[in-house]
This record gives sequence, C-alpha cells and structure tokens, in this order.
Amino acid sequence: MLWLSGPAGTGKTAILQTISERCYANDGGEFLAATFFFSYRTPETRSLRYLVPTLAYQLAQRIPALAIPILKATRADPSVFKKNEDAQMRALVLAPIGEALRAGSSKGWPELIVVDAVDECDPEMVKDDDCSGARFRLEKEKIQRRVLDVLLPERAIRAFFNDASHGTMVNRITLDKDWSPDTDVALLLRCRFRTLCQQFGIADGVWPSEDVIRFLVKRAKGQFIYVATVMRWIEEAEGSSLQERLDMILGWENTHGDEDNMNPFQHLDNIYRRIISSCPAPSTSCLWLRIVHFLSTANFPAFVVDRFLGSQPGDVERVLGCLHSLLSVPENKKAKRYRFYHLSLPEFLASPSRCKDLYVSDDVWINYFVLRYLAFVRGGSLRNADFSIPLPDLHCISPSEEVVVAMLDFDVQTWVASAIANDDAQYCCWNFGNLYDWVHSQCPAVLPCTQLCRKWQTEIGEACERGDWTAPKRHARTIKGRYTDRFRKKRDTSVASVQARPSPSKVFLIILAVALLGAWCAVVGRSHFGKNVGDDATM
Repeated sequence: MLWLSGPAGTGKTAILQTISERCYANDGGEFLAATFFFSYRTPETRSLRYLVPTLAYQLAQRIPALAIPILKATRADPSVFKKNEDAQMRALVLAPIGEALRAGSSKGWPELIVVDAVDECDPEMVKDDDCSGARFRLEKEKIQRRVLDVLLPERAIRAFFNDASHGTMVNRITLDKDWSPDTDVALLLRCRFRTLCQQFGIADGVWPSEDVIRFLVKRAKGQFIYVATVMRWIEEAEGSSLQERLDMILGWENTHGDEDNMNPFQHLDNIYRRIISSCPAPSTSCLWLRIVHFLSTANFPAFVVDRFLGSQPGDVERVLGCLHSLLSVPENKKAKRYRFYHLSLPEFLASPSRCKDLYVSDDVWINYFVLRYLAFVRGGSLRNADFSIPLPDLHCISPSEEVVVAMLDFDVQTWVASAIANDDAQYCCWNFGNLYDWVHSQCPAVLPCTQLCRKWQTEIGEACERGDWTAPKRHARTIKGRYTDRFRKKRDTSVASVQARPSPSKVFLIILAVALLGAWCAVVGRSHFGKNVGDDATM
C-alpha cells in the first residue's frame, strides 16, 4: 500500500487522476483494477457507503473471474448494500476474491486500486475502527492488491498509517519541499502564461519576466491551487489588460508581505480576499458564497440556488458575477451545480482568522438562510424543490429579531400540509423537527413557552395530525431535546398493530415483574395477617 499525503492544493488528486488515466490508456487497463475519488462536492462522492459497492462493481467488470462470485453475493443477500462498510467489504470483495482464488490463479489480474481523498467524506464516517478493520482485512485475508491512497493527515487516517505493526506493508510519500514542488509550480506557470501569450498574440518569452515567475513561485509555497486561482483571475480579465490584472496580483502580495507566517495559506488567502473585495458588495458575496456552498453540496442545480438567493432580477449576477475565478458557473443551470474550484475556499470562508474583515459568522448566514427559506416557500407556489431544500442545523445559533417576526407571520399549517402532500419524508422529518426544536430552545426553563414556540408547536402538531403524521404532543419544560426523529408518517393500522406487539423478551420481563410484585404482596400480606392474628390472640 502506498500513502501519498501532503497539504491541500499540492496536486495529490491530479497526480492520482493522471496515474489512473495513463494506466488505463497505455496498457488497455490491464494494470488498473478499480478507482474511487472522494469529493465533498456531491452526496454520492462524500459518503463512505458508496465506496465498497463501487469498487466491487469495477472489480467485477475488470476481472471476469470475480463477476459471478460478486453477483452471487448480491443475490444471496440483497440487503448487503444497507450493511456497514466492513460487512460489505467481506461479502462483496474479500469472499468473492477468495472463491475465485480457490478456483484458479490470479495471474493476469489488474493489480492497482486507487482511493483518493478519504478525508473529504463525511467526518463522522471516518473512524478509528474503520481503519483498524482495514488493517485486519489486509493482513489476515492476504489479498495481494496494490492500493494507492491519497489522503490529508487526518487523525484516524494518520494513526492507521503510522502504526508500526504494519511493517513494510505501507509505504509513504509526502509532497513537501523535499520533492522540489517549486520546479513543478514554475513549469505550470510558464505553460499557462505561454497559452495566454499565444491566445493574445504576444511573442514567446516577452511576457511575463522571469522575476515575476520567481515571485509567484515563492508565494505559491508548493500549492498548485494558488497558481490556478491567480491564472484564472488573469485569464478572465474584463475591462482591463492582462498586465493590469497581473500588476494587481503583484501589488496585493507586496502590500500584505509576510504578515502571518503561521498560516500556510496566507498568500492564497490574500488572493481570495482581494478577488472577493473587488465585488460591489463583498460582505454580501461572502454571505451568498456560504449559502451556495451549502446548497451545492446538497446537490441542488444552479437555477434552484439562483431562485433561492435572487430576491430581485440581476442580484445573482451583481453579487457573484466577479467571482468566476473562484466559482465554476455552469452554462446549463438547470442540470449542473455551482462548483467551488477547491475546498480551500469554503474553508477560508468559514475561518474568521483567515477571512478577517470579510468573515460572515454562522449566526448571520444561517439566519439569512432561514429568512430566504421562509420567503422562498411563501413565494414559490409550493413547488417540489421548495420542500426538498434542507435547513442547516439550527441548534447552535439563536434566531434574529427579523427571523422571529417572519416566523410569527408565517403560515405554518399551509407549509406543513403542502410538505406532507409532497411526500418527501426525509426532508419533512428534518425541517419540521429542526424548526420545532429551534423555537423551543429559546424558551426559559421554568416559564411558559414564548409566543413563537406556542404558535409553531400548535400549528405543526395540528397540521401533522390532519396529514396523518405523528408529532410531539408537548415540549419538555426543562430539557431541550432534538425532535428531528419525532416526526414521521403514521404506519398502516394492521402493520402497526403487528409491530406494536411486544417481543418475547419484553413479555417475559413483564411476566417476571408481575410475578415478583405478586410474591412481594403475598409476603407483605402474610406478615400483616400474622401480626393481626397475634394481636387478636393477645386480646
């Protein structure tokens, strides 16, 4: 196993993509067995649940001897896709490989499996026990596959790869200064500038000077994302010349100097701040970028995001129009999503120390999101997309005064009824419970609930009852619980009656409790009766 690690923006994914493409193209794919590239950009590529089924499918395609065993495994247990990753790995990969090896040789099988950026999947899914299970499978099953992992040094992943018990099973390459990244950064800069010169008829070698190349290489600090961002900014020059754009970059960097040597992204952050500051309303741009990131990672196409944000015609272009060097804007907005060019931008926006005066706190953007959500639902003629939009987790912030006023004026019952009729149970459960809990979390512990809480509690409950959904009957006064799992569609009566039957173990416990209670009553009764008889005899 080879672990390729390094800071963000150093080109790890590009290296793996190149290796995969060349392995597939040069030898007809005889060396490449399977690949999986994690990415924060879509729910499918940031979830661990798709990893094993995808690898199993590719192995079945690439290795004919595995196709039948893998197919048999899925037919024998169709529920395997709902099981955890360890069970899936054993059923869909290891057991079929073992069966195929017992039936014949593995000679000629592809040997390379590429897994990229496990750190970009949902954080709660990458745990220490997942890594220990991976080690057990590699050592005990003795499956000889070459696995190339590209990861950032997250804690659980780092602990797994640094475990000395692996011996020589794991090799490591760290993309740091020892690999002379400056040479590659300079090469990339020269290639991109040469392309620009050819496009605009500038003689080769005239522009820019080698001093400029060296300056930008020094600022990049081995981060290719810095080069990519700078070049997109220069290439998209509108209303100014290429040299003017380049001078802006050089001027920004000279202004900031080396003010924050502890921040490895300081020069990239300078570029981000300057590009965003060139917008007509920089703070609004940062606010919208945080919402764009949230909705895009929830897989909503760009036109839905535009509808959600654009309260007036032209607002989206005014706020986001200067940010095309940071944000990929699709031509077909109904089919494609907005896409950040690199994860470092949303990380920058979420960090007050990096974003500085442009920082938009969670309180601000989430309250604004709720306001837009209420307005979107109220003015969206209750279309399907209105109800599939999930709200951010609200429990860590307080509603602003503007949000409280809007929620007091909101037609809760129509919203709930329409959402239930839309039959999207997942988002109904989350949004109902999220808002239900949020308004109650603002109530005093020992005093009656606020007007806002009473309104939403009553109207959600009544609308759910009419829509044949369950809802909490009342709030606990002193405990602020989470209610996202308390809203659900009522089950069919016949099914519910069957499922409502207590299990044999519960029946046994009930009988045992009754028997013990009866025995205790009998003992107490005999004692009391004996005492009375003794008293009577004395008399």
